[in-house]
Amino acid sequence: MRHWKHSTICCVTLVCIVCCFFLATQCLQASAESKTNKSRPKISTKGASLSKGKKKSAFRMLFKPPPVKKTRPKRQKKAAPSTGPLKDKNGKIRLFRTMELRGKNKTLARWQRIVDKMAAHKQLFLSNSLPTSGKNQRKRWKEFKSTINSAPRMQQLRKVNAYFNKWPYRLDKENWGKREYWASPPEFVTRSGDCEDYAIAKYYALRELGIPASSMRIVALMDNIRRLGHAVLVVYHDGDAWVLDNQTKLVLSHSKFSHYVPQFSVNETNRWAHIPVKKNQPASKPKK
Repeated sequence: MRHWKHSTICCVTLVCIVCCFFLATQCLQASAESKTNKSRPKISTKGASLSKGKKKSAFRMLFKPPPVKKTRPKRQKKAAPSTGPLKDKNGKIRLFRTMELRGKNKTLARWQRIVDKMAAHKQLFLSNSLPTSGKNQRKRWKEFKSTINSAPRMQQLRKVNAYFNKWPYRLDKENWGKREYWASPPEFVTRSGDCEDYAIAKYYALRELGIPASSMRIVALMDNIRRLGHAVLVVYHDGDAWVLDNQTKLVLSHSKFSHYVPQFSVNETNRWAHIPVKKNQPASKPKK
């Protein structure tokens, strides 16, 4: 019995010591803050009186979990903008005013993985691959597709862009635990994703609606306003290149995006490197 009482007294004493130490630390911090605040000008804030009397106790703060830091993409240096003409001397579109060098698609493994996976579904890329469990995204897609199957091409582009832009934006690090990951359409509709994942889903949606691969590109680029890497889908139609962007519901010509500087672009068959062109630079291709 004496041993039990002795243990209880020790525990209570230990808790009291910890609480006293924490309270002393809080008092020192409050004293330091009050000294700092005296040197600052007072700023009146509306509704400040409402927060009086709602301070958390020191005991609660002792067991308060640390704040969770949200991951944010790091800002990068601006890319050299391309100020050349929108078309070359043969009338071919220069995507975002750049020159292109075509190469093999298989050099980009993360994209080739998706191409190989989606090829198994032939022309019904989404109708055969999207999940039926949970929210049954396959059924939702089929219902949506039936409303735009016979619509004019530009209307299809706008509708598909708006349809997939409803998914919330999620960084690869938070979603997959990786710095860079390209999600297939089934993965995207299940877990959402970042910019290239929106572009990939739109690409295969439009492929199912009959647009050939040769008329589309997924473009990885630098956004010089936000100074961040970005990706969009570009569709060539009616003598122009139209941009489907997860940041806007509008589908605009590539000529409207002077702050976008493409790094490379891909479709199911090829990959292109993009080289900025200056205003008075000749239209010939650069020497290798």
